[in-house]
Amino acid sequence: MRPLRAFLRWLGRRRWIRFGVRDRVIRRFYHPGRVAPERFEESFFGLRYPGDLASYIDWSVYFFGAYCATELDLIDRLLAGLPDACVFDVGANAGHHTLFMARRARAVYAFEPVPTLADQVRARADLNRLAHVEVFGFGLGDAEGELPFSPSPDENTGTGSFAPVAGREATLKLPVRRGDAVYAELGRPRIDFVKIDVEGSEGRVLRGLSAMLRECRPLVLFEWSPRTSDDTGGAEPRSFLPGGYRLLEFRAERPRLALFARRRGGLQTWRARPAFEGYLLALPEERAELAEALPIEA
Repeated sequence: MRPLRAFLRWLGRRRWIRFGVRDRVIRRFYHPGRVAPERFEESFFGLRYPGDLASYIDWSVYFFGAYCATELDLIDRLLAGLPDACVFDVGANAGHHTLFMARRARAVYAFEPVPTLADQVRARADLNRLAHVEVFGFGLGDAEGELPFSPSPDENTGTGSFAPVAGREATLKLPVRRGDAVYAELGRPRIDFVKIDVEGSEGRVLRGLSAMLRECRPLVLFEWSPRTSDDTGGAEPRSFLPGGYRLLEFRAERPRLALFARRRGGLQTWRARPAFEGYLLALPEERAELAEALPIEA
């Protein structure tokens, strides 16, 4: 390995330095949008992770050790408190989070409508002999059928969306299933944790899973943004959840002295505001004991 690249990999994994600082330095020499395709395989939390530097998520694994590492910290702590958990991974992309959660979960149901990405999830699960991972080649929503989809225009395959994207044409039609119908077809397993990252369609996914949310009352980690709100007519995230849920905002990184960062992200009670963009954790009141392991701020 060339000395510069080796140094950048070392720098990328120094999580006591703010992510933005590490990211800017690495991009200066190896920008994910300008590197040539190059296959590699990494050790990923004890699993094998084959990737390509021309993919942003794989590039992140190569240089930082993981994509959204602080978010993975949170998920790991949550699943540690949910032994033998069954998980829904909605918006599995190429399987990064699916693999990570499969280390702790008894079953992972991964949903990804883009065929090439769904194939990557299957290949990575098969490579690691994760028989408890089941991959479905469709998205979840609040209706059945095919919907217009705007694919990612660049190296970040996670930005494709069923929700309208300004300046981007919906050039595909991809299958979507109502979540509760799929849940029933699976035999109504007890779902303990749901991760949703679908670039603006989170409201539709939550609405389509309303019966499962009432029946299983899982923890739900989901992305929210003004685009998500617009896609559901201006609704707030609380309106998609059953009663008795506490909504927390996840802060991925807490800066310290400008250059440095605390290793763990923080959680704080969510306060509605139009411009909010980030991850929310819906925590049912009867699982309040899990909060003791989480860094929740006032």
